[in-house]
Amino acid sequence: MSVKNGGKDPVLLIYDSSFQGNPFGKYLSEILRTEGLLFFNEMELKEVHETSLQGRSIVILAETKVTDLQRKVLIEYVNKGGILLAFRPDPELIGAFGVQVDGMLPEGYWKPEKEIGENLRTGGMGLFSIMERLTFILRTPKWM
Repeated sequence: MSVKNGGKDPVLLIYDSSFQGNPFGKYLSEILRTEGLLFFNEMELKEVHETSLQGRSIVILAETKVTDLQRKVLIEYVNKGGILLAFRPDPELIGAFGVQVDGMLPEGYWKPEKEIGENLRTGGMGLFSIMERLTFILRTPKWM
């Protein structure tokens, strides 16, 4: 079972209970438990600082906005080899994933230009909201 603010497990879930855009960030802990991941810690985004991510293999960030300091801490974590999984990442943080926004995809069905796997060979994929089209950039974010 997870231990909130207890011992350091390799996975850390960061959520922002005050984020008005999506108040369900903490619900990710229930999803992790349901999927069998029991050894993780949870932390409020406002508690994130330079040393809070040390020793973590994976950091999961719920949808939220980040401050400049939080962005810097998360990007430094990634640049040091940490794995950051973010749900609908803040545009200020998207460069940490080695991608940039290159337009938008409208609702409807999307078919890849090239074969990218067994399941997308002949059919398309339904898009049920407007999505960003991402392209790869250099690994190091442009602001670093």
